[in-house]
Amino acid sequence: MSATSPSDIIDQLPTTGEDVTVEVASDGGEVDAATQIAGALQQYKGQVNVQILSNAYSAGTIVAMGGNVLYCRPLQRSFQRNKRSIKSEH
Repeated sequence: MSATSPSDIIDQLPTTGEDVTVEVASDGGEVDAATQIAGALQQYKGQVNVQILSNAYSAGTIVAMGGNVLYCRPLQRSFQRNKRSIKSEH
C-alpha cells in the first residue's frame, strides 16, 4: 500500500498473539501516526519482526523501531538507532 494509517496496521494484528512480520518501505510520513503504529507493535503480545524492504526514512524508522527484531540489508537507507536487535541479511 502506498500510504497507511495506524488503524490500517492495528486492525490487521492477529488477536492470537502469533508472530508477525511488518514490511517497511517508507520515504517518511506523519510522526504522530508512526508513533501510534510503533506503540501498537510494542504492545503486541507476539514477536514482531520488521523487515526494511527499501527505505525507512523518518516516520518509517519510527515504525521499524516498534518491532522486536529488525532485518535490513547492509547499507540500507534508513535512520536507525540500536533498540533491541538489528540483524543484517546478506
